[in-house]
Amino acid sequence: MSITLDSAIRFNTELRLEIRTDSADGLIVHFGQSRDTRHQDYFSLMIKNSTLVMSFSLGGPRGGQNHALSLSLCCVTIGVWHTIEAGRSGRDGYLKLDSQMTMGNAPPGLTTLDVDHTLNLGGVEDFDMFYQNPENSDPHFKGCMRNLVVNGMAYPLTSSRGWRGIQIDDCDGTACGGEVCQNEGECQLDENKNGGYTCECGDSFRGRNCEIHSLCEDSGGCQNGATCRVEKAKVQCDCSFGYMGDFCGEGNEK
Repeated sequence: MSITLDSAIRFNTELRLEIRTDSADGLIVHFGQSRDTRHQDYFSLMIKNSTLVMSFSLGGPRGGQNHALSLSLCCVTIGVWHTIEAGRSGRDGYLKLDSQMTMGNAPPGLTTLDVDHTLNLGGVEDFDMFYQNPENSDPHFKGCMRNLVVNGMAYPLTSSRGWRGIQIDDCDGTACGGEVCQNEGECQLDENKNGGYTCECGDSFRGRNCEIHSLCEDSGGCQNGATCRVEKAKVQCDCSFGYMGDFCGEGNEK
């Protein structure tokens, strides 16, 4: 499944999600460049023989220095829910699997991740471009996912948000869907309400699905189509392409 991201990921890329896999192998997350997914910038998270592996490349000329990093942690248990956190800031990367954590650094030089703003979850259209498996087994993820957060922004895995699933199951089966209420909101089934549910939000959140932080109401001061999010009780603006500054009010002239 894939969706276009609202989050800015060029300088910092942070993901958090929970998985329950039915297989010892499979792609979880992939960002890449549509023009050349094998040799240019990418960020991927996958399971290989029950080992969680995160890798990213910040690009560079073919045949030249490889600005890449790969981190791994063992073990992902079939049929068990695991919490995963993975990300990078510049060339510094980290990977968490439940209570385990590892960190590393890509070679010095490039520091930005220049990829399409499309998040591929559980698979991509053409695996031969970047995923070589000598046993020719199916590299798609099989199992359940929930509570996906990218750079502080929640992306509920519901059909109404535009996701198209590939072997990723609905782990709940009700109108609540396991995560329809965001930011730790509590979902209550209610046949008399639109969609068959209501969300009871925490004090700091608003909206139908508790998706709006109170500090981000009316865009939180973010300008020019920027996305507002809250980090450590402070408004952060993810700027649209071509803008910069604390509130994205400055044009980024090149």
